[in-house]
Amino acid sequence: MLDFLQELSTPHVRDFFLLFLRVSGVLSFFPFFENHLVP
Repeated sequence: MLDFLQELSTPHVRDFFLLFLRVSGVLSFFPFFENHLVP
């Protein structure tokens, strides 16, 4: 587990993790927009 935390502290892995969170957040908003914008 400690090795995983050390890898997570590297800039490349951290940027990939933030990008993953951003993409998953955008995907979670698609149903919201479809339900509220489409009549």
